[in-house]
This record gives sequence, structure tokens and C-alpha cells, in this order.
Amino acid sequence: MIGVTVSSNCAAADVNLLDHFWRAGEIVGDSPGRVLRMDVDLTGDGVPEVLLANSQKSGTSGVQEWFVYTRVQGTQYRLLGILAFSHQLFLVTKQNPPKLVTYYKDEGPIGSTVTFTVTTNGFVQESTQSDADFDARAGDFASWRSQVRLKPVGASFADFEGTAPPTWKHLITDETVTELPSLEDLVVAQ
Repeated sequence: MIGVTVSSNCAAADVNLLDHFWRAGEIVGDSPGRVLRMDVDLTGDGVPEVLLANSQKSGTSGVQEWFVYTRVQGTQYRLLGILAFSHQLFLVTKQNPPKLVTYYKDEGPIGSTVTFTVTTNGFVQESTQSDADFDARAGDFASWRSQVRLKPVGASFADFEGTAPPTWKHLITDETVTELPSLEDLVVAQ
């Protein structure tokens, strides 16, 4: 299990980002599971946010609870907010400010589309459209993922116990993804 690490070149209140997530995400290290990760620009500033989820808390409907970290400066991040959605059923609009559009299956092919405004202070639920047809929306999400080259990945909890970086696997194709930036030296301002 990851312990708390405070970097000597950071303010005393800064906590290693992975340690922050390990605690906040309530990861039970001796149980099977994975850290899920996406790097995607939600705020529209050109810098990707780091989204992390604990697979132990994923629902049977494929919805994960994502901890969204946004960069403050250099290697320092802050928790922007926590949102629950599927890594396959969301997109980010190009509006200013950006909108995060998520889909939640209710029953059968019918669900709800929920739109959040993304601000520097977090997420504000803007609207909900009930009776949204899954088949009508699924193509929008897939097209957006392809367009932004989104790579949702996961790594086993055991991969975080040693000194080697974790092996990230694409959540859809199960291929190893190596070009992700390291999370090791990132800190969260408290």
C-alpha cells in the first residue's frame, strides 16, 4: 500500500498526488482492483486534468467515481472535484467554458444525459435530459473519444507497491500504454 510522502521541495501541506488519491479513493490495497486513469483537458486551458478512479468502487453499470485533479503550476495540482460517470459515456464540448456531458443508463436503452459546466472551482450541474436514447448518443461519445485520442487506462494496485512505474493497460483494448506522463512527482496542494 502507498504511504504518505511529502516532498521536501514543496510546502509542508502538499501531499503526493497518488497518496492523496489512495486515501481519498478509499483503496483497500490487499483486495483486488485497479487504479483507473484518464488524462483529458476538461477546463479548456490546453493542460489535461488527471482523472483517477478506484475500480473497487465501480458500479455494475460501468460508472466510476472520478477524482479530477487540475494543475495549479509545475508539478502542483489541486482536487477540482469528484464526479461519477462511465469512461465510455462522456464527452467535453469546445464551448467556453467547456461542458462535460455524461450519460447514465436508466432502464433498457433509455437513460439520462447530464451536462455540467466546468469551472475553475469545480463542476456545476447545468441540465438533465431524461428519456435519452442510448443508441442515439453512443456514437457521439465514441466519435469524441476518437477525435481527442482518449486513452482510459488502468493499473493493478500491486503495480504501485514496487519502485518501478505501474504498467498502464488500455481499458477497452487491454494494450499496454507507455506514453503517459508519470504521476510520481506530482503533489496536491492541501
